[in-house]
Amino acid sequence: MKTILIPYGKEKIPISLPQKNLLKICLLKEKPGVEDNAKAIKDAIKNPIGSPTIPKIAQGKRTAVVICTDTTRPTPDKLLIPPILDELNEGEISDKNIKVIIARGQHRKMTEEEVKEKVGE
Repeated sequence: MKTILIPYGKEKIPISLPQKNLLKICLLKEKPGVEDNAKAIKDAIKNPIGSPTIPKIAQGKRTAVVICTDTTRPTPDKLLIPPILDELNEGEISDKNIKVIIARGQHRKMTEEEVKEKVGE
């Protein structure tokens, strides 16, 4: 038997397989990341490729909707949403006119704690 640790949420769960059922284990090569994720996200949002900036898109609009993933996806929405809201504010859409929708499809409703963990307060 071969035991493999499979990422599951914030943990890893062990899975045991008979060696005869295991063809190959593929390991990912470590790649260097950016030094400051929040700064890299802000820079990318402020300097889009092939699109106008968020403030330009927001000009003349009264409302906006930001859609993010639910807790089943490892998207760093907590880092993404604040600079997007800042850009919408720069485009003269106030916070009271912005809705954030969590797209959960057929997944269960997230708890209040999960929402805070996912998108911040």
